[in-house]
Amino acid sequence: MTDGPRVASASNDRFVLHKAHERGVTAIELWTTDPGGRVQVVSVPIDALDEALEDGFACSSDALGDAFTGELYLAPDPATFSVITPLGVRDSGDAPAGIARLICDLREPDGSPSPLCSRTALKRTLGRATQLGSLFYVGATLQHHWLASPDDDHALASPRLIRMLGQATARALEALGIAWRSHYLGSDGRFCLELDWVDPLTLADAIVTHRRVVHDLALDLGASATFAAFPWSTARSRLDLYISLTRDGAAAFQDTLDPDGLAPAARTFIRALEADAGGLELVMRSTLHSYALPESPVIRRGSPARGEGGATVLVRGADASANPYTLLAATLGLGAEASEATTASTPQAPAQTLLEAAHRASLSPRLRNILGRQLIESLGSLGDSR
Repeated sequence: MTDGPRVASASNDRFVLHKAHERGVTAIELWTTDPGGRVQVVSVPIDALDEALEDGFACSSDALGDAFTGELYLAPDPATFSVITPLGVRDSGDAPAGIARLICDLREPDGSPSPLCSRTALKRTLGRATQLGSLFYVGATLQHHWLASPDDDHALASPRLIRMLGQATARALEALGIAWRSHYLGSDGRFCLELDWVDPLTLADAIVTHRRVVHDLALDLGASATFAAFPWSTARSRLDLYISLTRDGAAAFQDTLDPDGLAPAARTFIRALEADAGGLELVMRSTLHSYALPESPVIRRGSPARGEGGATVLVRGADASANPYTLLAATLGLGAEASEATTASTPQAPAQTLLEAAHRASLSPRLRNILGRQLIESLGSLGDSR
């Protein structure tokens, strides 16, 4: 292969190859995420790892889901190498050994980023923020429901099974190098996991990994998991973000003299999100099912109680199934480009339908600049398939 994109340095290549052979890896799962946030997996034998790291792995769109067309390259990120099996709650005796994963960006055959690669969109946002002297740290609360059976969409797993699955999830995430703060059972049977503070790309990778782990562990015990916004009429499963910003090494959101502990930069960040709230909902609530209840809240407020060296902005209301890459790219991108000179703007009312959210996003110059036209159009065409 001579025309594929170069995706990793030689030193990173050697490190991954060494770790793979050291851990007895026999196969590699190459993960990417479609615009809707679903993980797509292409498995390759260990013998193909060197070539995949060097040039990327060419595959047809049939392997990557309905959102893609033509040939694309999976460009592995060596920093995401992890051995992922066995992760089961119990030892089945026939679990495959020595399987590892690498999270990938999507590239065109000429090496350019795919316009539908949400991970690349987040990288662009973080690059722009760095140029502006901004450094974000983010934490998250993830919610989902464990169901008693894959064949029953309404019967919750028993409290005993949920405890087992919760403990197994925590152990599996630790084995994959993902830091968490706490987990607990919330109202309506929601299982809640708080992920620790990290950089935004690491957090997004952790969220998609968490979803895969949760599904695999549930299947291991004959159960299932749902991240649907409304698995029942009133139970909302959310993905809440806690955002902290530093500039020139100082906490930019913190002001100890302010009654709420929030600096002007935090209030400007919040106003920037409110000004594009209707379009932002496309990445927060990207399925038809998300709009089942008209009172679905999208809340953004300051939260001085939690953060890396200062106050944080809490973004509350995204679906548990939302694509974390587009969610973080849009949220951080809108806020990072706002200056303290930004004039106050009227907050938008929540969108009532997915079509309305997509229309508002398409009309937002800032969101088009952050995500790109094709990614917005792809999100707008999603149905309620999760």
